[in-house]
Amino acid sequence: KVQFNHAGIYTRPRCACQPLAMIRFMFAALLVACAVRLYLTYWSENECLMTYMFSIPHFMVIEIKDDYKQACRNYKLVYYTENIHGRPASNFGSLPVLFIPGSQGTAKEMRSLASVALQMTLSRSTNISFDYFALDFNQGLSALSASMVEIQTDCATLALSTIQRLYTTSHERPPQILVIGHSMGGLVAHNLFTRKDSDPSLVHTVVTLASPLVFPVVGVGSEMLDIHQRVRSFWNAINISVKFEHLAFLSITGGSRDLQVWDGLSDASHWLPSTYFLHLTTSTISGVWLTCDHLCIMWCKQLVLALNRAFFDMVDPTNLTPFPSRETRMAVIRSHLVSQPISFDFTLPGRPINPEPLQDFANCLWSYEVNVKTVVYEAQWTSHCTLLKLGPISQFDGEKILLFPYQMEVDDIFVCKNDSSSPTSPCLLYRLPASSIRKVKVPGADESSAHPRQLLTVSIDGQSFKNVFLILRLFHYGPASLLYEVVPPTRIGISQTLPLPNWSPFNFPIPLNRTQPAVCLCTTSCPQKQLPVFFRFHLPASQFAHGFALPTPVLSVSMSNCSSSIGQFGLVTVYFPWDNQVYHTKLRRHVENKVVLQSLSPQKFHTENLDPYVDVILEPTCQLADITVHYSFSQWLCQLQRVDHIGLRRCSTTYHQYMWANRKQLTGHFQGLSPNVMPPIHASSCRQSLAHDIHQSVRVVGPVD
Repeated sequence: KVQFNHAGIYTRPRCACQPLAMIRFMFAALLVACAVRLYLTYWSENECLMTYMFSIPHFMVIEIKDDYKQACRNYKLVYYTENIHGRPASNFGSLPVLFIPGSQGTAKEMRSLASVALQMTLSRSTNISFDYFALDFNQGLSALSASMVEIQTDCATLALSTIQRLYTTSHERPPQILVIGHSMGGLVAHNLFTRKDSDPSLVHTVVTLASPLVFPVVGVGSEMLDIHQRVRSFWNAINISVKFEHLAFLSITGGSRDLQVWDGLSDASHWLPSTYFLHLTTSTISGVWLTCDHLCIMWCKQLVLALNRAFFDMVDPTNLTPFPSRETRMAVIRSHLVSQPISFDFTLPGRPINPEPLQDFANCLWSYEVNVKTVVYEAQWTSHCTLLKLGPISQFDGEKILLFPYQMEVDDIFVCKNDSSSPTSPCLLYRLPASSIRKVKVPGADESSAHPRQLLTVSIDGQSFKNVFLILRLFHYGPASLLYEVVPPTRIGISQTLPLPNWSPFNFPIPLNRTQPAVCLCTTSCPQKQLPVFFRFHLPASQFAHGFALPTPVLSVSMSNCSSSIGQFGLVTVYFPWDNQVYHTKLRRHVENKVVLQSLSPQKFHTENLDPYVDVILEPTCQLADITVHYSFSQWLCQLQRVDHIGLRRCSTTYHQYMWANRKQLTGHFQGLSPNVMPPIHASSCRQSLAHDIHQSVRVVGPVD
C-alpha cells in the first residue's frame, strides 16, 4: 500500500518482517564470524605428516558373484597391490581387509593404510600380511540419499562373501575380515549387520573413520533416520545375540578440524557396551595427539602407523589368524591407541628390596647432584653408562619424582639409604620394583617425528627406609638431556584447583609458587638455575561443568627468557577420567599457547568422585612463565552452532524451557541448576545437545540448597 505523509511526500511503509530480517542478518553474521574463527584457530597449521607410496600402486578388479539383486552393477570391488603380479590370498598368513569409502569417495583412498601395511610386513620380516580390498561406488553422493546407502550395504554384503571365497583354497578355514569404513562408509559397515541375509561371522572387527553413526549430518528425510534407527536397534541387541558376541567396534573422529562430522555423531557408547565399542578422537590417540580434517584422517601418517601397529598385533602369531576373543582384540586396540595420564598413584608392594653388588656396575661412571629439587642433566656422547645420584627424598613428606628424558635410556632406577656417609660417594644400590615406576607416552621433541617420548613418575613409598637417594642408570649415545624434579604433595593434591571467577571472559592470572631454587647439572655448559616446572590443577565438578556444548575454560601459557637446551620443552596434559580423554599438548616458547579444556561428553555418574585435572610442565630453561585462564564465549557460540544444528528443532523448545526455569541460578557454574525442573529430554534426539550436557552436569553435582 502506497503511503504519503501530511505534506504529500511518499513514505516507505513499515514492514512487519524487519525484526525477522534483523535476526536473520545477525544469524548470518554469527555464521561468518564462526567460520573465520574456525579457520584462524584450527586451520592455521596441519601437523599431520603425509603418507607416501613406496611403489606404484595397482588396483585389480575382482568380480562380485551372486549379485542377483544387481546391487553392484554400477560398483566395483578392487584389490590393492604394489606389485603388478600380486594376487590376494597368495600366502597362508595373508588376511583380508575391506575398505568402504564414504560419500563421493573412491577405492583409491585405501592406499595409505594398505601401503604402510605392506611396508610393515617387509620391515618386520613376518609372515603376517594384509590384503586390502575396497569398494568403488563411483563417487556416489550417499550422504544425501538413503536409497544409495541401502544399495551400497547390499553390495558390501556380497563383497564380503566374494572375498571369503578367495581364501578357501589357500586356507583350511578362511580368515575373518577386518572392515574399515570412512564417513558414510562407516554407516554402511554397521548397517551390514541389520540385514537378515548378512553373515556376521565373516567379520571380526569394524573400524570407522569420521563416520556419522548416531545421527545423519544433514536432515535428508525419514528414510535416512530409519537407517540410523535400525543401526541403533542392532547396537541395543548386540548383548542378547550370540552371533554378534565376537564383534569389536572402533570409532575414530578427527576433532575440531573436521567441520563435516563432529565427534558426537560417531560416539555410540550410549548404546554399545565398552566391552564391544571404543570411541576416540585423534587428539587423544597415543602417538597422534593432533586433530584431522575429514579427508586427512585417511592419510595422516601418525594415525596410519598407530592403526597398522594395532592391526598387526590383533593377529595370533601361532596360527596367523585374528584373535578369536573379542576381549583380546579390544585389549590390543586399547594398549596401542588409548593415551595415559601422568599418574602419581601407585600400588606399592610391602616386601623389602634386596641390595645389588656394586661390581655389577663397575663400567659405569658416577655423577652426583644432591640437595636440590629440580635438575636438568645434559650430556654429549659417551661409550659408558652413568650412575646419576639425586636427592635426598623423604618418604614421610610423600614426595614423588618426575623424570623426563630425551634421547636417554633410563635402564634402571635404584635407591640407597641416606646414612652418615658422604652424599657424593657411591652407595649400596637397592633396585626399585616395577610397581613403583610409571611410564607414560607423550609427544616427542621433534615436531616432524611421529615417534613419542616417555615420561616417568617414581614413588619411594612402602620401602624399608624412609630417607633415600635416587640413583639412575643412564645410557645415551648422542646429545641428550634429563629433567628431574621432586614434586611435593602440595602441587598434586586435590586442594590445588584451577582458579576461575564465575563466567569471566577476561584472562585471570594463575599464581605459581616457583620460589624454590634448583641447580643444573651437566657435563658441558648449562643454564644457571632451574625453577620448579610441574604443577597440577584440579577441575572439580562443583565449580566446572563439562560437556561438548558447554562453555569451556581456555588455558593460556606463555614462556619467555628461555635459554638453549637439548630436547626439553613444555607440556600440558588434560585428563578427563571418563571416555578415554587424555590430551597431550606441546608448549612452544615465546608464543601464547592456548589449550582448550574441553570434554567431548559430560561427566559420567560413576566418575563423580574423580575430577578432571590439568598438568602443566613448563620448559625448564625458561625463567619466566605466565599462565592465565578465561572463558571463550565466542568459541562457545561457534560450538553451539556446530553441535546443536543437528536436530535443533527437536531440542530447542526443551532447551529454552530449561534455561528459563533456571535463569536465576546460571551464575554458579551450573552448580545451582535443579534437576527437578528439567523437562524430559528424548535421548535419541537430544543426546548431544546443550540441554543434555547441562542435565548430565546437574545430576553429577546435585542441587545446591
